[in-house]
Amino acid sequence: MHSLAASINIIGHAGSGKSAVCEHLANKYGYVIYRPSDLIREQAPRFGIELKSRKDYVRCHELLIAENPDAMIQPVLDSASPLICVDGMRSVYGAEKLRQGGMHIIALDGDAALRYGRVVSSGRNGHRKPPSFEAFVADEQADKSSDPHLPNTQAVMDMADYHVDISQPLDDVLRALDKIVEEISHTPSQQG
Repeated sequence: MHSLAASINIIGHAGSGKSAVCEHLANKYGYVIYRPSDLIREQAPRFGIELKSRKDYVRCHELLIAENPDAMIQPVLDSASPLICVDGMRSVYGAEKLRQGGMHIIALDGDAALRYGRVVSSGRNGHRKPPSFEAFVADEQADKSSDPHLPNTQAVMDMADYHVDISQPLDDVLRALDKIVEEISHTPSQQG
């Protein structure tokens, strides 16, 4: 595995701004963005899965890792880029394996009401129409598999090397990210 010492896994629940942060890092520093959800969307037809719900995404994820436990991280492992920004590696196994290669984990933290408001106002929630607040919170609670190969956003957030408060204005969030990028580009990866 090549060194991922300047690479980053951005983790956070829906509406935390993972994609916006990854786009910022790509535009400002030249990070290559990898979205595990893109792999799932690409592979779902092969398994005959229509991605209509979170359960469909998890099922496709299960089938991919049954074929190869490293399936969700293989594109990162195979990349020659020293600057990779992973948009939401949600499995503990994947996040830990990438961390072993030197990747840093940055958690975007904010309360559910704030994040729900962002999802509703943007009209985006990944592949789904924004649910009610109660359904939004229930979906988040369901994302806690005890299988380390399956999604558990909160467990990966708990592993994070850095936490950024997303309740502040976007410019402040991006400045906090810039400070982290500056720090990790000069400091060896923190190992847990």
